[in-house]
Amino acid sequence: MHYRQGTCAGTTWTGPGTDAAGSIAVPAGITLSATADPIFNYVGGNTTGATYTITHTQSSTLVHVVVALSGRVSITP
Repeated sequence: MHYRQGTCAGTTWTGPGTDAAGSIAVPAGITLSATADPIFNYVGGNTTGATYTITHTQSSTLVHVVVALSGRVSITP
């Protein structure tokens, strides 16, 4: 994953925890999937709701991070 500065077309942020391309590695044994890529606006809302699923591959434990259209983020089992 990575962060963009300003807009989705902006420069990829690089800093502590990133490689030279700005990518942030996911820890070993963890997989990520998403239903969409939310883009947050200046008031914190976003254009598409999304659910990120985080899986611990050894135990098959799942956690869902839900991003509502309002920008609210919640974590569910």
